[in-house]
Amino acid sequence: MDHGKFIFSLFLAIALVVAASFVVHDGNYNHGQQHPDHGELNQGGDGARHQHGHTLWLGETLGVLQIVLFVTLLSFGLRSIPRQRITLLLGGILYLGIFLAMVFSYRATIDGPLVHPPELFLGLPVATAWMIYGLGGFPLFFALLYMIHFDRWVLTPEDHQAFRDAVQESRTAASDEEDSGEPG
Repeated sequence: MDHGKFIFSLFLAIALVVAASFVVHDGNYNHGQQHPDHGELNQGGDGARHQHGHTLWLGETLGVLQIVLFVTLLSFGLRSIPRQRITLLLGGILYLGIFLAMVFSYRATIDGPLVHPPELFLGLPVATAWMIYGLGGFPLFFALLYMIHFDRWVLTPEDHQAFRDAVQESRTAASDEEDSGEPG
């Protein structure tokens, strides 16, 4: 399957997941319940609300599809050199692994009633730490890859010079047509 068809199928799958999230009933307390002490606030309750619904796995599926789409779109401009594609693929797998670690740590937190405060990592609950420190910072890996390898992986100096030559040739041809008075 080529890039275009794969990206189209990813967008179609994302659309189906979003549409399903509007249609699927997820039980009670989807929007929280009123806080007993502060009437203007809603609270979510314990994690049991996720055990019978579908919203949680729909969100997880949407996250996986978005990461796959992100990495696939990043691969569009790369040359067909296996080392580049393998590096990008490994980065994508690691990014997906961080997302799944966040998902599974969140699921472990919400299984059953909360009898003790959640475990903390660098001042945050573990699932939140995965999200902030892992998912939040990992895209810098892709930015650094492009920054360091752009002139070898995307636009080589030879390609850039060929582009400049083509632009100059086009300008020269347009100038010659203007001087001769002939319509293009």
